[in-house]
Amino acid sequence: MKRLFSILCSAMILSAMASPLDLASAADAAAIKNAMIARKATIESLKKSGKIGEDNKGYLAPVSGGLAGGDAATISAENADRGKVYAAIAKKQGTTAALVGQRRAIQLASQAKPGEYVQAADGAWKKK
Repeated sequence: MKRLFSILCSAMILSAMASPLDLASAADAAAIKNAMIARKATIESLKKSGKIGEDNKGYLAPVSGGLAGGDAATISAENADRGKVYAAIAKKQGTTAALVGQRRAIQLASQAKPGEYVQAADGAWKKK
């Protein structure tokens, strides 16, 4: 997961740096990468506890019920950043952010650790 995360972040940074006019975007990309790295331990803990899982669109979601305020904010921020990464990749590849997210969801599901939840294509949560 670390490797794919780094690849996704690097792809976003490279696409943002492709044009000299996008220097602010490159700075944004670095900020997103750093924020995602900072949230990683919290997200892994929430996954391990079974509170959240990887949905079939490439985002994090509560498996059942809601999340406490701080956890909900963390997941919301992570999903917002994932959306930005997916949009940047989609723009570079000439596709949609939704399709990039769906492809990423497949990767994330295959990399999920035993006991973590992933959402199947039909929307059902499955424990790996």
